[in-house]
Amino acid sequence: SNMKTGYFLIVMLALFGIGHQVFANNIDVIASSIAAGTFSTSCNVNPRTGKCEGKTREKKKESGGCFAGTAEVNLISGKKKMMKDVKIGDNVLTMSGTFEPILGFLDRKIGEPTKFITLHTNISSEVTLTESHVIFVKSDEGEKHSKYARDIALGDVLYHEETKTDAEVVQVSSSISFGYFAPLTDSGTLVVNGFWSSCYASYPHWIAHTAMYPAREWPAYFLGDVQEGPSTFVNWVKGIGNLVSVRNSAVTMPILFSMDAGKEEF
Repeated sequence: SNMKTGYFLIVMLALFGIGHQVFANNIDVIASSIAAGTFSTSCNVNPRTGKCEGKTREKKKESGGCFAGTAEVNLISGKKKMMKDVKIGDNVLTMSGTFEPILGFLDRKIGEPTKFITLHTNISSEVTLTESHVIFVKSDEGEKHSKYARDIALGDVLYHEETKTDAEVVQVSSSISFGYFAPLTDSGTLVVNGFWSSCYASYPHWIAHTAMYPAREWPAYFLGDVQEGPSTFVNWVKGIGNLVSVRNSAVTMPILFSMDAGKEEF
């Protein structure tokens, strides 16, 4: 819709503007780093010539953010399916109580060792996800808010869509598991192990949801059928987020977006 497109353009223009300012403010630092050779690089030294060959810039490895492969979603057929078996086109339950097709994957690594945290609740149900993944909680007034999983505290209340009950977090544990999965729906939400969850990690839900508008509207082009890892578009959006220091920032929604964007998200 025109409104969705407008939000996307506003957010992207804001990110580009902030990014330009960040670059401008740090151009001297960047230039001096290049001159001093302080960027981390690696190469193979040719013993005959003494020259550096095959020079490559080292990249800091970033762990993926998502759900464990054993996490479950609810299918429109009434059955459940493990995240590792989810396919594009599967109709899954979302936090609005409706079923939406999986459009693609924001990220997916089948055998990657990944640190997860498990949120245990007082209704004997739990959900396992990465620390930076976004999940929804309910306030004392019954309003819905998003939080990074690592910021969930004992006493926080999640909502269990399957049983239509509030679930208080009573324990948080950590573990290592192999593989992580981040499927995307049009609403940007999922019901995972019965709990309201976001499709996004590392970025505030409303920013990620707006930035992923092209991927939601034209998933075949922007997400494709990537077997492992994020698509080029997702990496591009992450790059902008890193540039403007939005990654892992507060998840609070600005007043500018609170009315219409809030209606779409929640």
